[in-house]
Amino acid sequence: MKEIAEHANNIMSNNARSDALRLTKMHLEGFRAQQHYVKNLEEDIEDRYETATKMTTTYGERIGHSSEVRLEGGARLAENKEHQEQKREYTKAKLLLERLGEAIDDLPDAEKVILQERYIDRLKRPWASIALSVGYHEKYCYRLHNKGLRNVAIHLFGLSEVVKAERNKRGYF
Repeated sequence: MKEIAEHANNIMSNNARSDALRLTKMHLEGFRAQQHYVKNLEEDIEDRYETATKMTTTYGERIGHSSEVRLEGGARLAENKEHQEQKREYTKAKLLLERLGEAIDDLPDAEKVILQERYIDRLKRPWASIALSVGYHEKYCYRLHNKGLRNVAIHLFGLSEVVKAERNKRGYF
C-alpha cells in the first residue's frame, strides 16, 4: 500500500512539473494577448461603471432627483453578478500579467532576451536568430531557455513543486 502511495506521489510530482512548465510556456506565449485582455476588461468595467453612474439632468428635472436615479444604477451594477465576475476575471488576469512581468524582469539579461524573442515578441524567432542576438552558441541558448523557463515557473508556481518535478525528470527520487 505504501509503495502505491509513493508511486502515485511521484507521478503527481512529474505531472506537476510538466504542468508547471507547460503552463509557463502557455502564459509566456499568451503574454501579449493577456495584456490586451486586461486592457479590454479594464475599459469594459470603466465604461459600464461610467454609464451606470453618469449624473446628467434633463430640462426641468431637479439635480438631486436625477443624481439619485443614476447613482442607484451604479449601486445596482455593483450588485450585478456578471459585473462582479468580470471584475474578478480582471483582477486574476492583471495579477497573472504582473507576476509574469516580474518573473521576466528578474531574469538575467540573456535569459530575458531569449524568452522574449521566443515567446513574447510577435514573431517566434528561430533559435539561430536568437543565438545571434544574445551572442551565445545555439546549444547554450537552449540551456539558458530552459533555465529561464524554470525560473519563471518557480516564480509563478512555487519552488518546491518545480524542484521536485525536476528531480523526478532526471530520475532522482
